[in-house]
Amino acid sequence: MIRVGIADDHPVVRSGLRALLSTCEDMTVVGEARDGRETRALALDVRPQVLVMDLMMPGYSALDLMASLRERASGVAVLIYTGYPAEHYGPALLRDGARGYLGKDCDPVELLAAIRALHAGRRYITSDMAGVLAQRSSSHTGEGAPHQTLTPREFQIFLKLAQGDSPAHIADTLCVSAKTISTHKARIMAKMDLHSNSELTYYATKRRLIR
Repeated sequence: MIRVGIADDHPVVRSGLRALLSTCEDMTVVGEARDGRETRALALDVRPQVLVMDLMMPGYSALDLMASLRERASGVAVLIYTGYPAEHYGPALLRDGARGYLGKDCDPVELLAAIRALHAGRRYITSDMAGVLAQRSSSHTGEGAPHQTLTPREFQIFLKLAQGDSPAHIADTLCVSAKTISTHKARIMAKMDLHSNSELTYYATKRRLIR
């Protein structure tokens, strides 16, 4: 029996995953988490064999959690399950210890296959993710896109700003101060040579970083 943990801040996603996994005789849900802190506790205390984890959650994102989980819960195989594009996040998360990266638009059958692959000790790399990794490995020459200069936290905030979230709302979501978000925003704008929110949103839309 595969012991699966679910970490997502949207109740409808957790409910849907729970219902899907309940149809599988070889899987059981041993715990759920709705934010980064609960996810960390789930991984360290319950020790699911496979943790299906959203990328962006209140408190700590997957980017924040991976180092801690790699060191203290190495037996937990992490499958990133997200609506965010793989181009920026996928390679970094796989490098930091995630065993797979799936988009939320995937077929349920593929999600189940990924969980079984991770439980068997394998990584699960989709064809899209393989293409991203191949492109990264063959494009070390030349200057990267401006958004690739951002740190993972800066890119997380960049995406939220591009989607129209206010600094105050982002601060509340990430459990930090509004001043911290404003400081990050200033660094983002400087690194990317952007001068307004509309330029930031246009950049993200043009690069297909947001939907």
